[in-house]
Amino acid sequence: MRKYAGRQLLQSALAALLIAGCNTRDVTPPRVEQVTPAAGATGARLDRPILVRFSEPLDPNGTANAVSLTVAGAPLAIDAELSSDDKQLEIYIKEQPAELPATVRVTLSDAIRDRAGNRLEPYSWQFELGDWIPLGGVLNHDPAHDVYAVDLAWWNGPLVVWGEDDPDSSNRTVFAAAWDDDTSSWRPLGAHVDPSDLSTCNFPSLAVYDGAPWVAQQCTVRGRQRVLVAHWDGAAWENSDYLNHDQSAGAYTPLLAAGDSLYAVWREWSAQASRERIVWSYLSGADWTAGMQDAAENSNGYKIWSVAAAGANLWAAFTDDPGSGNGAEVYNTSGGAWSRLGNGALDADGNPATVSAGVRLLVAAGKLYAFWNENGRVHAALWDGNGWSPLSGEVLPAGGGSQFVKDVAAAAGRLLALVDDGNGTLHLRYRDVNSAEWRGYGGPLGADAWSAVLTVDPGGWPIVAWMTPEGGAKRVRVAYYNHVRP
Repeated sequence: MRKYAGRQLLQSALAALLIAGCNTRDVTPPRVEQVTPAAGATGARLDRPILVRFSEPLDPNGTANAVSLTVAGAPLAIDAELSSDDKQLEIYIKEQPAELPATVRVTLSDAIRDRAGNRLEPYSWQFELGDWIPLGGVLNHDPAHDVYAVDLAWWNGPLVVWGEDDPDSSNRTVFAAAWDDDTSSWRPLGAHVDPSDLSTCNFPSLAVYDGAPWVAQQCTVRGRQRVLVAHWDGAAWENSDYLNHDQSAGAYTPLLAAGDSLYAVWREWSAQASRERIVWSYLSGADWTAGMQDAAENSNGYKIWSVAAAGANLWAAFTDDPGSGNGAEVYNTSGGAWSRLGNGALDADGNPATVSAGVRLLVAAGKLYAFWNENGRVHAALWDGNGWSPLSGEVLPAGGGSQFVKDVAAAAGRLLALVDDGNGTLHLRYRDVNSAEWRGYGGPLGADAWSAVLTVDPGGWPIVAWMTPEGGAKRVRVAYYNHVRP
């Protein structure tokens, strides 16, 4: 009788344990606790993952296939993976949207389940992908000081140079900063580019040659304008001797271009001869050599608009007498005498009353293109070896203001033009070489568009730097076009 009673008690205890085990089984479905970007967010970046945090660990099986992402109802390719604790889903957009900004909808299906098999209640939210993504904040060495000129290039990332005013000392100094993607901040490249704090330097022109950044600058030394070129040696800026061809002459607004050599082109005024020349030099080994012959000379002054180089060829666009109503011309040299391209000035409409100006030269796939302003519009043409062949289509449709082309670039069979619409707003326009249609990259950039520059990264994605009035000073800002990173 005792054995039976004991056995009965043991069976009752086991039954109670089984019942208790059944009562504590996980029957609660997982919940979405947080999403990044949040619902309704704007300006989201394509090179950042979309994060979904859950209330408990998930079963990894099938999770990646339970996520869909659409833009304007069309699906985009994605990758999805769980974090090491199985509580966070990381979603990466792998396909570039056709246009930006764009509204994204992310949907999580009930195929997502926890480790006990409980399924997620279907969940979706939407947010907006930005078009132009700011890179850091204001670059000014001192945010209270005005910036007077800016240039931009790609050197292991975006690199910006600018001339900045110091009202306390009446000096202008050239600074440089490189973008650090790991810290999402600008890193000063050296204390300053110019040779000393006693110099007054401005109008920097930036080029990357032989793997290093080079900066040409106009410096006032003991009351006379000099041209200097500095290069970054990995630790500091090394400045050249004065490049002036005539050391008694003033030299102004140098421009750099990189081809088989590095070229510098600038204006040089000789008071003794009462004339201004457009002169050039090229880098030969570690030294600068004066190019022969001069591009042109005239007693009325010049405006050099743009230079470009490819191989042994150097091109310069300039107006030989800005006060006479002459249009802009393009000249070429391959080391000897300069020759003019075409029969005269760039001309889009055949009307002598409208004058070409503001030329930007571009070499793309071995071909030379010119962009310029004329009669309130931006025009473009290809040099076909015999003459200038106009590119069809409107670079930017008319909008009530006088348009100005600010900078141009090329990448992967595409021409890019940064245009001021005449109302102080920048638009980046592009056209595939084999197309006749100009289109826009994203929306407009609000900016003080009288100074803005453009470059592209190795993938062909554009980056823009410009000066804008903020807080009582002209400041430098940079933005890149939102895109999927490899």
